[in-house]
Amino acid sequence: MKPLLTSFVLVLLTSFEVFSQPSAPAPSGTNAVPRGESRRTPNSNDLFYVLGPDSKPMNGIPKGKFSEAKVIPSNVFPGTQHTYWVYVPAQYDPSQPAAVMVFNDGQAMMAEPGDVQGHNVLDNLIFRREIPVMLGVFIRGDTYNEKRDWFHQNVRLMQALTKKGYELNYTWGIGNHGQKQGGAIFPEMMRWLWRDQPVSTDPKDMVERSFRHPKGSGIPAAE
Repeated sequence: MKPLLTSFVLVLLTSFEVFSQPSAPAPSGTNAVPRGESRRTPNSNDLFYVLGPDSKPMNGIPKGKFSEAKVIPSNVFPGTQHTYWVYVPAQYDPSQPAAVMVFNDGQAMMAEPGDVQGHNVLDNLIFRREIPVMLGVFIRGDTYNEKRDWFHQNVRLMQALTKKGYELNYTWGIGNHGQKQGGAIFPEMMRWLWRDQPVSTDPKDMVERSFRHPKGSGIPAAE
């Protein structure tokens, strides 16, 4: 159920847009991050949502990297395509299994400065073992359609998931549709999603009680 649950929560955080448009030119450099795009006049209610420390870079914490932008054509809607970037954490070891999460509106989720800065959240929580080592697929969203009722669609989705018996954590917010609220609660959302990751209860397990450093960093586990 975890992959489905993850996708549903991310839909609540981002958008319900269905059709895609040709993407903007890919940013240069493996670590290039596209800047966020302003879709409407700022709402004063957005001032209530402020990013916490888990959403900001921290000294001494290994940084993941984004791949070059990649483009994938749609098989459902011929002639449309999506641009996406793959976040690879510093701790990623290709020889070991890793979790995968897909982020809609990826260009906004990874923008820095931005309202979410999801890559910083992944860096910080992975390092502290609060979520597992994971790859992030950040997919660029569609153009904004003002005629759609985002709030109503979110309510419909919440009701449908509840009716089907899914485990759901729905948070109501204020202001316009956007990433402000989602960015403020993103670290807690990640902890909630991955709260059942395997954790050792052995008091002598020093690996479990140390920070998660990249393989080959030369930093030993805590004593």
